Amino acid sequence: MMEAQAKPAAQAQGASWLPGPALREALGLAGSVLTAYLLVATWVRGGDGSLPERIAQASARSLVDVVLFLLGAGVSYGVLAVLPVPSRARLWAFRAVAGAGALLLAAQLLFHRETGMFFSGDVAAYALSNIGELSKVLSGSASNLASLLIVALFAAAFALPLLLRDRAAWAGAMLPLLMVPLLVVVAQAGALNREGEGRVLAGHSAFVALLRPPYPEAAGGEIPAYAAPEVPPLPAAGSDAPNIVLVVLESTRAISVPPFDSGSGPRANMPHLQALAARSRVFTRAYTTTSHTSKALTGILCGIHPYPEMRIVESREGGIPAPCLPGLLGQAGYRTLFIQSATGKFENRPGLVANAGFEAGLYKEQIAEGYAGSGYFGLDEGAIPPQFTRWWSAHPRTPKFATILTSMTHHPYQELGKAAAADDAGQRQAYLNVLEYTDQVLQRIIDAIEASGEAGNTVLVVTGDHGESFGEHGPRQHDSVPFEEVTRVPLLVRDGRDRLPTGTDDALRQHLDLLPTLVGIAGGRVEGGPGRDLFDAAGHAQVVTSCWYAGACMATLTPTLKWVYAPSQRKLLAFDLAADPDEASDVSGRYSPAERQEVAMAMLRHQESIRRFFDGRAASGAAQATR
Repeated sequence: MMEAQAKPAAQAQGASWLPGPALREALGLAGSVLTAYLLVATWVRGGDGSLPERIAQASARSLVDVVLFLLGAGVSYGVLAVLPVPSRARLWAFRAVAGAGALLLAAQLLFHRETGMFFSGDVAAYALSNIGELSKVLSGSASNLASLLIVALFAAAFALPLLLRDRAAWAGAMLPLLMVPLLVVVAQAGALNREGEGRVLAGHSAFVALLRPPYPEAAGGEIPAYAAPEVPPLPAAGSDAPNIVLVVLESTRAISVPPFDSGSGPRANMPHLQALAARSRVFTRAYTTTSHTSKALTGILCGIHPYPEMRIVESREGGIPAPCLPGLLGQAGYRTLFIQSATGKFENRPGLVANAGFEAGLYKEQIAEGYAGSGYFGLDEGAIPPQFTRWWSAHPRTPKFATILTSMTHHPYQELGKAAAADDAGQRQAYLNVLEYTDQVLQRIIDAIEASGEAGNTVLVVTGDHGESFGEHGPRQHDSVPFEEVTRVPLLVRDGRDRLPTGTDDALRQHLDLLPTLVGIAGGRVEGGPGRDLFDAAGHAQVVTSCWYAGACMATLTPTLKWVYAPSQRKLLAFDLAADPDEASDVSGRYSPAERQEVAMAMLRHQESIRRFFDGRAASGAAQATR
């Protein structure tokens, strides 16, 4: 009898799951989440045309995601319907599946709005491995008004079906909501029948992006060997050897910094940098190696391109397979110091500093007392000059090499005593204001050198690690932007000994050139390698720079042309910077398909040569360690 009672109960339990409020909720969740997704996609991914054109483009680009979400929801609901578990457990399991899908779509659209791309599995893995520090970045980014609106829309879309599932009126509202994504499927289904169109549509999918390899095309042709620099031991540094101070300005774009500014971007007021430039050699066409600080420091300090993947292998033990400037100078008798106003915890900056060969390193954790924080990881830049002065004064009449890295100009550009700006215009103005404050800090460093009496024997270098974007070409910040606002950096060299030429240099230069230049100033020489002395008048015939996200973008520059390649999107652009400094007009159509293909393949071969160089040196080191 108990068995007979249990059977109808189980049947009733299954019946309540399929046609009742649970089904209405499931259909409502699918409809409302996908409607929210399509609304945000129209805003974020719809292009610049009329509203109907934006809707059409966004719906085409969203087709695969709509289909995958509906399939996933349907399969999940069907599987849960036959599982021998209580209806409430099924309900919460389905909510979890739908919530995970909604969360992923919302996160991808937020990421796309900032970077112009969807994050891959590699990006997700990196974020999870650095979640402690990145949580500050995520909370800061979410404070942006546009980001808050996206989050609120998805939250409402997910919550409403749950709140209204038991109300009779909800059944009438559910069908129109579900019709929105279904209309997209019907309207765009014909695209799947066109040859090759399915692959193109899949390339726009937030779900597929998690699994898609960053480089859909292999580097065709023979991969050249990467030419790493070789540096014979420097001569012992006597008391008359020049001091070298390298100031790296975080996220500082040349186009906004006098006297490097060009194009139509906003300008900062930096009178101290301008005054320094008037007595320096100013390199107006200098480029970073990559758009991420830890990677860019490798190019600045070690004269090689960084490892072309997100992983910060340069911070791991033995992770830099080339001699670096601090180690070379230290072996010659220099005292060496690295100091930054940001935390050392993020991406293991002390590991990179040790690999570069610095004698000592100071970070936010050691210098923060008495100073306010700024942004996610930073500190009032004013904490740097006292620490620098103390170290500088502790080693009088001894050759010294110091590298100083600022932080306040990193997103969210938080000014002291103020909350970080939440709107685009406010952030742009805050960035200029913080640059002006950084200019004052730079002058305090110069004052400390002059007060020591050693300015006449000190070479001062000022550059940026990379630039910053405010949406001039869509993406914001820097990690996935290949345009001038991020790739071109300020660079000047002031020789207090007055032995090096001053004035403006318009030749093509790169951070890689600092190693041979500064080794030469210290009395040594560099053989081979991708860099060349900044005071070699010829400059480079070509330089290559890349974005931090693998497969996102890279660029090749010649004295007359800039090529921008996005492998994951199979997009290749070209710009005549002399005629078009804002990179507004793509001139790639002037070149044949074969020429464009070769340009793209050359960049992929370059990336692969760097990867093999790092991997080969790592394998060699591991083999030696086991002997």
